[in-house]
Amino acid sequence: MDISKFCKTYKSDIICISLILLIFCVCSYLLWGYFGSLLYDCGREAYLPQLMLEGKILFKDIFGMYNPLSYQINALLYMIFGINTNVLYFAGTVNAFLTLICLYFISRQFMNEKYSMGIVFFIMTTIIFNSHDCTNNVFPYAFAMAYATTAMLYSAFLGLLYLTKQKSVYIILSFLLLGISLACKPEYVLCVITLISLMIYYKEKPKVWIFSILLFLLPTILSYVILFLQGFTTYDFIKYIDFINNFFATKEQQNYNLFLLGNDSYLDMFFYFGSFSIFVVVIPAFLSKFIKQN
Repeated sequence: MDISKFCKTYKSDIICISLILLIFCVCSYLLWGYFGSLLYDCGREAYLPQLMLEGKILFKDIFGMYNPLSYQINALLYMIFGINTNVLYFAGTVNAFLTLICLYFISRQFMNEKYSMGIVFFIMTTIIFNSHDCTNNVFPYAFAMAYATTAMLYSAFLGLLYLTKQKSVYIILSFLLLGISLACKPEYVLCVITLISLMIYYKEKPKVWIFSILLFLLPTILSYVILFLQGFTTYDFIKYIDFINNFFATKEQQNYNLFLLGNDSYLDMFFYFGSFSIFVVVIPAFLSKFIKQN
């Protein structure tokens, strides 16, 4: 690809992304160390990867509430760069920036550069750099949620590219990224219904179906295979599932849910699947518009 031609074609996008990067870096520098606290859930996120490096097995020796991939990623970062909260801070910062850039790419499928950049700045100020407690996006209560959300958004972006270009590689990669999201946290798994619907509509070949399904399952399978290679057993898995069920059935946990959610215990489900609902509505709407134009 001719670099000069590429820069000329996407000059305005490059300027907008560069401006987003500049402002994001300045805010990250000024607010470094401001997010999260080791005194609550964020501390768990820093401690569990360290225990894994010390030989403890997730779900057997260590209590973890989410799928293993995010813990394994952070343990790998600790192994490479050393055990330091700044390592996770940097990982969360990069992940937050990737989220913003993906939202810019998604917005560009519907509107021009200026409006897309405006949406990114709005999200940057109201979500990314607004909250400093456990719900923040830099050093969050659960890196599983942060990583899962970013992977889901890139999956949605590739789904949009598949709609406009009808290239099988986009839907295959979309399944892979949704699989990475699932291997971190399961909230967005129902988005697979939309991807399957797209493949049915465009009558994809059997080999595309096979590749897509395999890549969707691969991240979760590999993350659990790693656990089994470390000494995790089927019996441990059954014990863990039983423990989780008992944990969430305790009176203390139910009272805690009521404390967080008020009298409506289903409020969390509304937020969990809100993003899924938007995903399901936007894709068919975009598809309908695309079909009418062609």
